[in-house]
Amino acid sequence: MTEEAREFHEKRIKSKILAKIKRHLYHWEPIRYDAFQSMVYLTARFAPEYSALCRVFKEIKMNEPDFKPLSLFDSGSGVGTTAWAANQTWPGSIKEHYLVDISPQMNTLARLLMQDGDEDKETMCFPGVFFRQFHPALDQLTYDLVVSSYSLMEQSTQDNRLEMISSLWKKTDQYLVIIENGTNAGFQAIMEARDKVLKEGNGYVVAPCPHDLRCPKTLDESKPTPCNFPVCYKPMMTKTKEAKMSERISYVVLKKGSRPDGSRWPRMVSEPKKRTRHVHCDLCCKDGNVTHLPVTRSKHGRELYRCVRTSEWGDLVPAIQTDQSESVTKSHDSDPVTTCTSEHNNTNFEHVEHVEVT
Repeated sequence: MTEEAREFHEKRIKSKILAKIKRHLYHWEPIRYDAFQSMVYLTARFAPEYSALCRVFKEIKMNEPDFKPLSLFDSGSGVGTTAWAANQTWPGSIKEHYLVDISPQMNTLARLLMQDGDEDKETMCFPGVFFRQFHPALDQLTYDLVVSSYSLMEQSTQDNRLEMISSLWKKTDQYLVIIENGTNAGFQAIMEARDKVLKEGNGYVVAPCPHDLRCPKTLDESKPTPCNFPVCYKPMMTKTKEAKMSERISYVVLKKGSRPDGSRWPRMVSEPKKRTRHVHCDLCCKDGNVTHLPVTRSKHGRELYRCVRTSEWGDLVPAIQTDQSESVTKSHDSDPVTTCTSEHNNTNFEHVEHVEVT
């Protein structure tokens, strides 16, 4: 083989090897938002993220109706969606908004929205708004409500994500909210954050889990199933008024302190199957298991049956989990698998949000 032929074959082999490496290696690069991309992000993502945040903030309001945050810390604030959703949930309550986003164009657009589109306007629609590009160096300052929405997956490595979670938890005085897309990757990031906070201690899960145990959907590692919930929203740029869309999110709400005593209602973790005179639902219960519960009027009472019938995926079910012997004692003809009894006398599930859940 001549020297030219040898060099030709070496280059050919090298190009094939590099092509295979590029297909199997992930080259992470951060997303850089300029002015145009920020406007595109506002148009495409403000509505779904706003709906998701309002949905999750409602869980805090249900858990603690008297909670009124005075300060908000938003990591990865983007166009300020969290501030709008928080002030919609607790109007007039928040006096300090600390919004952090690495993109100056995003911060400029978020400021312009709060100025009603007038750059010369000195005051904004919310009090005490501060825009920063980086987290504060000191962790001594704490905030009533700390939020990270769709920001964990922007970190390059798992170590960076865990470091970010640890920093946010140190800044949390009461509630920490983390939201990601309801994909396998997003759910895995949520589980990393949940496990990290619970391992550090001095905190518990408020939602969606009614327990602090391992998520039952992660027990079967061969078939990973994300725990996610649908969120409906209306896109900003639509031709028809009736146009609605839906996407799934994974989230966790954590609170500082020890879990208070009291009953914890299970949560629907899948779409309930509503059949004639019975409803099949999967409930995540406080014992750390997902229980399949077929609810009928004759076995569980009219109140619980009507409540489950009108409930949706992600709702709390006003029922308590009892052991098998207690269920059989209360009703001899009850199904041993259905270990739930009604704890709510009101037939309208919408009234659950006005009941204090301890």
